[in-house]
Formats: sequence, C-alpha cells, structure tokens
Amino acid sequence: MQRQIRTKKTMLLAACSIILFAACSHKAVFQVNYLLPQAAATYADKQVYVTASDGRSSERFLTPGASKELPDFSGLFSLVVLKSDGIGDLVGAYEVIALIKALCEQRMKASAVTLSDSPQTAANRIEIVLKDFTLDYAERKWVAHMRYEAIATSHDGTTRRQMVSGSAERVKLWGRSEAEKLVGELASDVINKLDLEKLLAD
Repeated sequence: MQRQIRTKKTMLLAACSIILFAACSHKAVFQVNYLLPQAAATYADKQVYVTASDGRSSERFLTPGASKELPDFSGLFSLVVLKSDGIGDLVGAYEVIALIKALCEQRMKASAVTLSDSPQTAANRIEIVLKDFTLDYAERKWVAHMRYEAIATSHDGTTRRQMVSGSAERVKLWGRSEAEKLVGELASDVINKLDLEKLLAD
C-alpha cells in the first residue's frame, strides 16, 4: 500500500512539473522588466507631451531563429517597472510602439517630469522614433538590439535630437527566461540613456 501511495505521489509530482514547464515555456506575452535609473536628476518644472512612432525597416521583433524558440509570441509585451528593492509593478500590456512610449514615460516620471495629455498644454514635446528592436537566437545565444531617436521640440520651435542604441547577448540555459531578462536589461540601459537635460534645456 505504501509503495502504491509513493507511486501515485511521484506520478502527481511529475504531472505538476510537466504542467508548470508547459505554462512557463509557452507564453503569448513577452515580459519586459524595466529598472528605473538610480539617483535620476529631477525636472519638476518641465511639462512634456510624449509620442512614439515606428521608423524600423522591419516591424518584426523576433527574427526567424527567435520565432522558432518563441512560437506562441502574440506581439504583446507586459511592462513591469522594478524598484530598487527588486519589487516590480505591472504597468500594462502593449504592442511594441506603445511599449516604447510607456518606457519613456516611466523614465520621465522617475525624473519628476509632468506628462501632458495634449500637445497644446505642454511646453515641450518629445517624439521617440523607434529605429530597431529585435531579438535573435542562434547557437544557443539570445542577441537583442535596440535603437531609437528622441526628437524634442520646445515651445519656441527649437528642436533637439538624441540617437541612442545598444545591444546585448545572453546564453540560453532554460526556456525563455534568459530572453526576457536580456531584453529587460537592454531596454533599461537604452531608455535610461535618454538625456533629459539636453532635450529639455531652455
């Protein structure tokens, strides 16, 4: 009887492991963990209207190699904003251009910038033009690239521009977790390079 009970427990644990593995391996939404900049300068007197547009040569986030590893990806990203203690707040789920806009807005909130809902009420406008955002997989490595241009226009018509880019790679060890960590780290690094002092200068 004890042997039968142990066998049933073993089978149950194995079944649970299979279910958990399947749940972790097949996710339609790609999670991006954004780490806010440490000791960011503040611009409490600035009011900004933020937009984002697509300037990529290809709209694909996943290369063919990465698509084979993430066949269930729906094109949606969940954005989680991490605090210094590592605790994260889920902001929402977005398609890629809306994700870039949300990332930049979180960056500005961290610097006490007031976000405006209308360009007419904002003294400054910043457009984020996404140039490249890709995830590749080859030879057991995830490789990510991100590039954008920030175009700031002040109330007097003055325009300032900043081009930011970055890339990173990580060896695949288990499922998709390394891919999500890689993209989150890259996005944090590239978005935190947004030079608000330059873009919002009087």
